[in-house]
Amino acid sequence: MKIKHVSITTDKLSIANNHIKKGNYKLNPLMNRSTGRIDDNRYFTQINLKIDGASEQNFPVNLEVSMRATFTFDNLDPLDDTNAFLKTEGVNILFPYLRAAVTNLSTAAMMPPIILPIMNAAALFKQSEQHTIN
Repeated sequence: MKIKHVSITTDKLSIANNHIKKGNYKLNPLMNRSTGRIDDNRYFTQINLKIDGASEQNFPVNLEVSMRATFTFDNLDPLDDTNAFLKTEGVNILFPYLRAAVTNLSTAAMMPPIILPIMNAAALFKQSEQHTIN
């Protein structure tokens, strides 16, 4: 499997201040991923991250980031495990961009930066498509 081209796009960037008093808060973002086929040689991996401050755990902001990587493959072999690539390597390629977007979005909103830990796709999404970062 040879990658011919990778395109990374942002589908959603959203932040809202909940105007909660300063303090120590536990960051508990919810993440999910989706993968799929666009056409014969183009596939995608999408990661969505949501921090919901209105849930039972108050958090100073509501934040949503959604990013998509589109992969164009050259001479795709039917024996290649494209789905496994999209779920692991695809997430590993995309996650640093999502992580930077979260930090940049929070600092651009004149708030203390929200910095997600460096993670590996295998740790982020073990069996399910949804995960909470602790």
